[in-house]
Amino acid sequence: MNEVKILGSIADSQISIPLALESVRAGYPVETNAYVQSIKLTDYVTTNPAATFYARSSVTVKSIGISENDILIIDRSIEPEHNHIVVAIYQGEHVIRRVHNRDNALYLVSPDETVKPVRLVDPLEQIFGVIVYNIHSLKGMK
Repeated sequence: MNEVKILGSIADSQISIPLALESVRAGYPVETNAYVQSIKLTDYVTTNPAATFYARSSVTVKSIGISENDILIIDRSIEPEHNHIVVAIYQGEHVIRRVHNRDNALYLVSPDETVKPVRLVDPLEQIFGVIVYNIHSLKGMK
């Protein structure tokens, strides 16, 4: 089963959202109408829109902080390095893995410690991209 469903290119998304000019504080709520500026979310989550994709996680990976149905922002222009979290293609499936660099070789490490690390033969073909952001819903948290 794919752990990730690629939804599309972020370059196709030009959604503008209002930005509060005042900082958000915890505690006593204060009414404000300081929404004077619009921003494009893509300006904040990518430096290379043509190489950036968004995907939905179909699994929870607590050790990485990813929950089922989170939206992942994946940048394909970043070269994977030690400890990067990536979407990799393993046995024909999109999976979430951590990259480890050992003895001048890259390995895909599963969050499930019972799964042995997999040495990457061709990282450019086996890694779809580096996960740079995770959009996580706080609705319904207890």
